[in-house]
Amino acid sequence: LPLSNSLALVAHWLFIFAIGGQQTLIADERDIGDIVKALRKSPPNMLALTGSLYGALAGSGALAKANLSQLALCLGENVAPDAAARWADASGRMIARAYGRPQAPVISMSRFEGPQSGNFGYPLPGCDAHIRDGELWVQGPQAMAGFWNRPEESAQALADGFVRIGAKAALDESGALALQD
Repeated sequence: LPLSNSLALVAHWLFIFAIGGQQTLIADERDIGDIVKALRKSPPNMLALTGSLYGALAGSGALAKANLSQLALCLGENVAPDAAARWADASGRMIARAYGRPQAPVISMSRFEGPQSGNFGYPLPGCDAHIRDGELWVQGPQAMAGFWNRPEESAQALADGFVRIGAKAALDESGALALQD
């Protein structure tokens, strides 16, 4: 994931370092050849990629040259269901599709069982998600507390301990988060 991405900060900088992991950062994520070379040289236990990169790798035929023998976890933010399905067909592995925004870096994550639907999984433990007037609001330890020295903007973004995410969304009958156009 690009390091400017909020989920990347959690996945790369907090999680990987917390478990003492090693990272391989790719300078140009558009160079599929470099990515495959890195996957061959250092077989990953975990991948954290964008949906477009998962789709490009799956569609390029390059995965046959990569070493995914140790791959246990594939993580991606806002990965479209069709890209997740192409990746699963090409690699044999499911993507844990996460959803987050700068106001709350990780809000929900999909489950691994069965075919992946169009939802973005379930709110993480400690994250409370509500839909107000068709818009997603969340509360939890990962949610921002307000804007630094900007009380007026904070008042517009926060209400009753919840932060407005700005995405049009719904929670389905099982409690999974589905984004709407």
